[in-house]
Amino acid sequence: MAAAHGKALVHRDFKPDNVLVGADGRVRVADFGLVRIGAGDSDELTASMALPSNPTLTQTGAFMGTLGYMAPEQLDGSRVDHRSDQFAFGVSRTRVRALATAAHDRFAGLGQGYEAKRDDAAAWLEAHP
Repeated sequence: MAAAHGKALVHRDFKPDNVLVGADGRVRVADFGLVRIGAGDSDELTASMALPSNPTLTQTGAFMGTLGYMAPEQLDGSRVDHRSDQFAFGVSRTRVRALATAAHDRFAGLGQGYEAKRDDAAAWLEAHP
């Protein structure tokens, strides 16, 4: 996400479903279908990035994204920037941690394979606060 923000891109739909982990262990953000270029007032894509069949994929004030992960300013149609993606990341991290905790409480003691995966997930979350 930092790489995208460094190029003035705002994802606008960050959620766990859009996070991929490669075979090399690197985490990658996917699905930039709602990306916004820069932090200006216009949501319209530049002509060089627009698809020929739909030159303006987004419009100012349009309600786009996944409801449960949207920052307040995105919900009310206000201007979004990298902080909106950071909000979505925080919501995602909280939900993943809550689900991991609930799964641990429900499935504790089901075997070493489960315990190892849970411990790996917990270690990753601790290493990436």
